Amino acid sequence: MRKKWKGVEELIDTFSLFLSQIQVGEFESLRDLSLAPIFGVDDPDPGLNYLTLDEAMEKGLLKIREKEEGAEVSELLAENLGDLPVLILDGEELIGAKQNRTLNTTILLKEKSKTIIPVSCTEAGRWHHKSTFFAKSEFFVSSRIREEKVKTVTQSLKEKRGFRSNQGGIWGRIDQIAWETGFRPETGAFRDIASRQIQEIKDHLEGFLPKQGQTGFMVKIRGKIVGMEFLSSPRAFSKLCHRILGGFAFDSLFNLTNGIFRIYSRKSFLDQIKKSKVEIFNSVGYGKDLRLWGEKIVGSSLIYNGLVIHGVFFTKSEDRGVFRTPYFVDYSLGR
Repeated sequence: MRKKWKGVEELIDTFSLFLSQIQVGEFESLRDLSLAPIFGVDDPDPGLNYLTLDEAMEKGLLKIREKEEGAEVSELLAENLGDLPVLILDGEELIGAKQNRTLNTTILLKEKSKTIIPVSCTEAGRWHHKSTFFAKSEFFVSSRIREEKVKTVTQSLKEKRGFRSNQGGIWGRIDQIAWETGFRPETGAFRDIASRQIQEIKDHLEGFLPKQGQTGFMVKIRGKIVGMEFLSSPRAFSKLCHRILGGFAFDSLFNLTNGIFRIYSRKSFLDQIKKSKVEIFNSVGYGKDLRLWGEKIVGSSLIYNGLVIHGVFFTKSEDRGVFRTPYFVDYSLGR
C-alpha cells in the first residue's frame, strides 16, 4: 500500500477495530431479500452531529445544482447553507437539472460551504434543464450500478484521476437492467425503470423496521450475499434505511445479481473485507476516503475524527466482458 500521509496506519487501525467490534445478526427473510442487522460499537450515538441529505433538503439547507461556470456530466455544485455538516451517500440518486445523477462517493459536506461533488449520469439521453435544483430520488440506485461505480472510482483514484467513474460502464449497467426488466425509457433514465416498480418495492419494504441500535445491514438476494452497508449512528440509519434498501429490493424483483461471485455466509463476506487491499485518499469534504478491494468484493468507507461515518461493500460481478443488448444506444452528446 502506498503511504500518502502520516497517520495512515491509525486510519486503517480505526477501520479494522470498527469491523471487529460490530455485531452482525442472523439473516431474516423479507420476500426475496434476506437482511442481517448490523449493530455498531458501544456508543450508539457518537458525538458528531450531522444532517442527512433528506433532512437538509427538507429544511431548505442543501441546494445541489449544475456548476455555475458551466455544466459538466461528472460534477455538480452542492451548497450547504446550514450550521451542521451534511452527509450525502454513495449511490444517492439526484433527480432534475440537465440530467439525473448519482453520487460517486460518500461526502460529509462542511457547514456553510460550496463544494464541487463527483457524480455519474443515470440518464444518458437528456441534456436540458427540467429544474434549477436537484431533488432526491425515492430510492438509491441498483446495487449493480453502485458496484460498478465503486470499482471504477477506486481505479480512477489509484491512477490519480480523482473520483471519476467509468461512465460508459454505468450506462452499460443501466442498459442491461433495461433489458432484464423489458423496459427502455426514452432518455435511458434508471429512475424511470425503477419508477414502474415503485409499489412492488414499497411492498417489499413494508415489513422492515430497524431494530433498536441498528446501524446497517448485510443483504442477501436468493441466497447470495450482495452487499453490506452501515452508518455511524442509529438515528442516521433510521432516516436512510428504506431509501438504501429500495435499491436492493429493486434488484431482487428481477434477480439482477445473477452474475456476482458466490458468497453465502456472513463470516465469508467479512473475511473478504478483512483480506482486502486498502488505499486512503482525501475526501471531497471532511475526513478520509478508504478504498478497499479484493478478489470478490469492493467497497469504501468514510472516516472523520476517528469515527467510521459510513461504509458500503458489494460482491463483485464476475468478469464476462462488455455486455451489449439490443437496447444499447451509444449516446454521443458532445459533453
